[in-house]
Amino acid sequence: MSRTLICAIQIGSSRICAAAAWRDQNGNYEIAAIETEQTLGCIRKGCIVDTEATAGHIKSLVMKLNNRIKSVDCRGIEAAYVGINGISIHNVLHHPGIVLEEGRSVSNEIITTLRQESLGLTIDNYDILGLEPIGYTLDDIDCLNPNGRTGNKLIAHHQLIVGQKRLSLGVHNLMERTGIRPCLDVCGIWGGYTGVGSKTVLPSEAHAKISMRLVPNQDSGRITELFMEHFKA
Repeated sequence: MSRTLICAIQIGSSRICAAAAWRDQNGNYEIAAIETEQTLGCIRKGCIVDTEATAGHIKSLVMKLNNRIKSVDCRGIEAAYVGINGISIHNVLHHPGIVLEEGRSVSNEIITTLRQESLGLTIDNYDILGLEPIGYTLDDIDCLNPNGRTGNKLIAHHQLIVGQKRLSLGVHNLMERTGIRPCLDVCGIWGGYTGVGSKTVLPSEAHAKISMRLVPNQDSGRITELFMEHFKA
């Protein structure tokens, strides 16, 4: 029996909760793992005030879930539904339909066409982030999977996950800042006397540990050279 892995992340002011569940072809869910982390001030009153810390919590939660659901037939979590206090994201039901030619059975192509129709729906000030089929009606008979059945009219029942456009833009900027743009991180700085007791002599040297994230078409040797020139200037 084929199964689909679904991940949901709920962002609250005090903690972030993430859950992974299996969904079988009959629409049944089986919770595989649940993890939570305290936000420690990076979210206040439903607003993300520290994007990097929030992104770190989300990455950590996804890693924890992946470690708990490892199996031979699973590639891990590839996408997730995210909600922020239930305000920015909500569900919208849509019911696209199609009249079938006489004697024609329902195919995957027809099901895909109805899915694309729902995903192409225009909702003012909102973007469609995902779609979850919750059932079908074939000639007034409800079913979960109409593929291969014969009838005259098929109606799909789709649950759309929609988010405010500003939320989509914020998520894009967050992912860009934390994983796409080049950056230079200062991991630590130290210098001066660190032994027992105290000394007031000015240190003759200082040290720092840094790391750099490079993007395509950047040469590590050239970037190092430019950094040294800037540092010595």
